[in-house]
Amino acid sequence: MHRNPLPASHKIYKLKRKNLEDIFSNLTLEHFFFRLYFYSRLCWVILGQKSYN
Repeated sequence: MHRNPLPASHKIYKLKRKNLEDIFSNLTLEHFFFRLYFYSRLCWVILGQKSYN
């Protein structure tokens, strides 16, 4: 019975997954701050419109 090269591929898979998780966490963080900024601006615009009317 030949040996299964599972550990090596599993290590590579874990490494790739960790990199993906890092990339996604960075993306979501930037995306979250962008959304926060966008919605705060939107609220300011809406409040400004209401105060004018």
